[in-house]
Amino acid sequence: LCRGVDLTEGNIDIANESLRMYKSEKKPDLNAEFYAASYFSLPEAVLNQTFTHVMMQTSLFYNHHRIDEILRNIAKMLCPGGCFVATDFSRIAEADELNEFM
Repeated sequence: LCRGVDLTEGNIDIANESLRMYKSEKKPDLNAEFYAASYFSLPEAVLNQTFTHVMMQTSLFYNHHRIDEILRNIAKMLCPGGCFVATDFSRIAEADELNEFM
């Protein structure tokens, strides 16, 4: 089962339409659900699960002052040995500067 969360209903509509098309063309048994929510108020269907993979794209940047809280919530939902991937770019930086945060 794949679960997706986005802040906007519009993106959820796009995800559901993409899912419908993918299921009809390639993988009819694909099981996915999408929710409009914030990572500070996730739906029970997400909170009550553990996941092998969690991905965030261009979202941590907007709440960097609460990053500890966000990462704690992700850690609760991630299976042992699971994978967390985040892409969040705000500016060009030298590799040495990035090492400070990794």
